[in-house]
Amino acid sequence: RLEAHLSVARQLPKVIDLQLTEAGLLLVASSDQAVRLLDLQRRRLVHTLRGHRGLVSACGWLQGSRAFTAGADRTVKLWDVEKGQVLRSMPCAGPVTTARAHRQSGVVVAGYADGRLSVFDPRLPEAPAEPVRLHQSAQAVVGVQLSHDGNLVLSQAQDGSVCCTALGCPEPTLRLQASGPLDSGPSPPAFSPDGASILARGAASVHCWTKDGHLVYNHDLQPAVAVSWDLQRAVSIHRSGHFYSWGADQEGADDLNAGPRSEPQD
Repeated sequence: RLEAHLSVARQLPKVIDLQLTEAGLLLVASSDQAVRLLDLQRRRLVHTLRGHRGLVSACGWLQGSRAFTAGADRTVKLWDVEKGQVLRSMPCAGPVTTARAHRQSGVVVAGYADGRLSVFDPRLPEAPAEPVRLHQSAQAVVGVQLSHDGNLVLSQAQDGSVCCTALGCPEPTLRLQASGPLDSGPSPPAFSPDGASILARGAASVHCWTKDGHLVYNHDLQPAVAVSWDLQRAVSIHRSGHFYSWGADQEGADDLNAGPRSEPQD
């Protein structure tokens, strides 16, 4: 049942990205160039973080009270969210389409509209290395994800291609292909909790591979908007209002009807 409803803005800007902590703190990047910190347990808005001069395309938590944001203004910013202040602003090679961070190390990986990626390590004073082009199609990167140990990067481009790359390496160790084209992100692919499997969405399908690239399953479904493997079972979310819970085998998924089948209205 619905326990609380909290509007992040009076004019309800479009939500671009969000990330939740176990303590119930929610970061929300919106189309009005702002990121909002909400305390869901206390049901209140804590801070509105403003500092970007363009669309904020990604946000996420780091250790402690720190967070990152990235945007179309070609910057990745580190924040002290308790104080609502920018700690550092790092220039990017282009407008950022998606980004994710490894919470323990603080490393941020950002994707660009031309298929390139950059790695930002806030522990280092120097600027990041030149971005690398991992996706051969040179289409926009719509999702990135780091492995649980922080050593591997998953990225997916708009044509559905998926690359698995060791952090800091210029070439992928594994190339995979899901059906495309995909709509714009951010919508990252996912590693399984044990790192043995990879999950990604296609234009109207969900794909699962082993870490060696062997296809486990490829199911045609309604268009998926996101996948996640933060729990023991993977989850895909679809425009039809359905959630699917997936196992790491060929037995398929449980359909968890999340609402009406009608297409959502903008």
